[in-house]
Amino acid sequence: MTGMTRLVTPTNCSVVGFGTPIGAPYRMTTQDACEKIENIVLITLLGAGIGLAAWGRPGISTGAVAGFMFSFLIYSVGRIWHRVHSHRYEVTPVSKQIVDQHSPALGKYSRADVKVIDNAAECFEIKKALLRLAKTSIEWSFNFAGGRDFREVMSIIRKRMDEHPQLRVHLILSEDLLTKQDRLLLQELERHQRFAYLITQRLYSTEPFPHSEENHVKLLLVDGQHFILGGSGVHSRMTAVDSPLGPPESDETFSAKLLHRAVRDTDLAGSGPMAETMRQQFFALYQTWENRTHNVDINRFFPLEESVSQLEQCSLPAALEGFGYIKNVKIKLFVGGPEHRLKNPITEEVAKRIRKATSEIRLASLCINPTKPIREALKGQRGRVVVIGYTGHTFPLSFASWACYNLFDKIFEHHSLGIMYHRKIDTFDGKLVVVGSYNLGAKSGDCDDEIICTMKDERVAQVVNCSLVADAADSTLQEPQHQHLSLVLKMVGSVSQYVLGRFWI
Repeated sequence: MTGMTRLVTPTNCSVVGFGTPIGAPYRMTTQDACEKIENIVLITLLGAGIGLAAWGRPGISTGAVAGFMFSFLIYSVGRIWHRVHSHRYEVTPVSKQIVDQHSPALGKYSRADVKVIDNAAECFEIKKALLRLAKTSIEWSFNFAGGRDFREVMSIIRKRMDEHPQLRVHLILSEDLLTKQDRLLLQELERHQRFAYLITQRLYSTEPFPHSEENHVKLLLVDGQHFILGGSGVHSRMTAVDSPLGPPESDETFSAKLLHRAVRDTDLAGSGPMAETMRQQFFALYQTWENRTHNVDINRFFPLEESVSQLEQCSLPAALEGFGYIKNVKIKLFVGGPEHRLKNPITEEVAKRIRKATSEIRLASLCINPTKPIREALKGQRGRVVVIGYTGHTFPLSFASWACYNLFDKIFEHHSLGIMYHRKIDTFDGKLVVVGSYNLGAKSGDCDDEIICTMKDERVAQVVNCSLVADAADSTLQEPQHQHLSLVLKMVGSVSQYVLGRFWI
């Protein structure tokens, strides 16, 4: 796309990209006195409860004092830290923003050939097929990756780099599942100047509320033409479906051991000009996290030789034809992150779709703890909302979710032994589908980097709804008026939402 890029000025529009705040630069000093007092009281009460459980009545005062001192320490350290880092989300300088003028804009419809993948094992095979097509660029935000499956895709990438000297690779990974062997492999590949990677960590903060922030985007891009986004990572526990494939890996990390042995997930594979828009957002995400983790502010975006007009004329490669792509689907892209906390574009899109629905809303998500805009939208849709989630089994997912049950008309709690229900997909009126990495939780809405696509196509919606019907058959129906809405559970759920919600759900 040489000669086809332009520089743009940040706007106050709600549909903006990674690293660009909406409105004024975001600062981590917005918490008012009442919120701070509430947090201190909660931590103090938690300490008193721990003291009561551990030492009986004499331990209440000791636990309360310890909780108060701990909260005071957190705020003192947090205040110093955020005085230093209070400008983390200053608007990116215009000189460093590169946008292709012919690629689809964020929040605007384009056309693509797509496949909704409701099988993590099949998604892994399609990812490998895409990698074997790579000639000029691979961009991959894994989020979770590690182990033998990760090493397998790295071997494919190494081979493609040997065969195509112009191929350049950029990876973003979290540290959770990476083994020592994985890290050594990355270091070895980095010796090639055409290979770069960035390992991200969770960042913790007490302002404007206690929370953690992480890159939760799962996105693979090949040659600026092909993409896969959604919920699945790259690890033997995240590419197995319904039943574990073989014994656990011998060198698994502690975080990997906490995962289920299999996962039920959803991803979206596609080919079309929207991939170039995703590619630009990938490099904005890379720049943001490289700045946050290494204090390096460089836009590593590089243009590809093929023009977008040429990409629009490309037919689906023969290697992908056998996977059953649906042709010519209307699709648009949204991204969101902690810099958009006050007006997250993804949250706004999901809330908008809920409000506009006229007959049926189906929501499937690991977490059921929506942020305020989505809650308010759900309140106006009584009688239309069906939700499927991985709830009722794991603290704090269960308690936090139970406190939201009155927002829905039918709640299906998924239950398959050893399988995590990890989908993040919604359908509206049998015509529109939203899919991506975004959970219906406060953490996705307020704290993490996320990505979704909205598709307006009855063919796609039909495929997704068939999958959700099958999920419901493996679930237990819980009516909103049942025991989950008892006063005690609502209180426990509210505390779980407030104290733990933005760390986990």
